[in-house]
Amino acid sequence: MKQVGPGITILKRYGRYKNACWILEAGGEAAVVEMPMFSRDERPPYQRVESYARRRKLRLKYALLSHGHVDHCYTLPTFRRWFPQTHFVAHRSMVEDSHFVRLMARNPEMPWQDWMEGRYRLFDELFDGLLWSGTLGGEPLHMIYAPKHSYTDHLILFRGAMITGDW
Repeated sequence: MKQVGPGITILKRYGRYKNACWILEAGGEAAVVEMPMFSRDERPPYQRVESYARRRKLRLKYALLSHGHVDHCYTLPTFRRWFPQTHFVAHRSMVEDSHFVRLMARNPEMPWQDWMEGRYRLFDELFDGLLWSGTLGGEPLHMIYAPKHSYTDHLILFRGAMITGDW
């Protein structure tokens, strides 16, 4: 675990690509950024997030991704199951991207049939346009849709810092 700024923590870097799972926090509220794949010998990121939030008495308000590639979002369906009260947000491009949809279809945690029939959602909110804004403990949190590395790229801004994924 590494605090990189006030309220900005890398819980761990996961898998062979060493993708970070981040926690942003303010005023008792938190957001997780990235839901990466992990290796067999690593404690899963959703367990680490749950433990971190519980110890610090944080309400996990949001779950965000930088983009829809396997090393950043593979555990999304498991996070969804572990954190049912969390608000999962992404740009609409995420669910329109065939690469992301195929990736989720191959995930054994994904209730594929329920998703196809509209009984299951990966995201609670899909935004259009370039900007989504929310708050953590009254402080602004933003996502900017900025396709460069992939069609689904998001830039996440909090407290003057930007998480860019592979951008």
